[in-house]
Amino acid sequence: MLALLGLATLLPIAIVLVVSTSLLFSGLNDAGAARVLNGVALALGLLWLLGLVSLTIALALDALGRRDAGHEERIRDEEGIGDDGGQ
Repeated sequence: MLALLGLATLLPIAIVLVVSTSLLFSGLNDAGAARVLNGVALALGLLWLLGLVSLTIALALDALGRRDAGHEERIRDEEGIGDDGGQ
């Protein structure tokens, strides 16, 4: 999950750098390089979107797992399972 968090944090910086370099090449009348860098920026944006969705799903599953674990402990306490060694 830490890798996804790093991905979600660092990719916007990379996207801004690639887009600004693309604008620089566009200003220098190098349309080919600008077009390639725009494609790279688009790919990085899609990768960033995928990372954000994955991070959201991972956090949701973690929250659901913690909630279910707490619920199972309450059920065990109510039924008295595990208090007297199974007798």
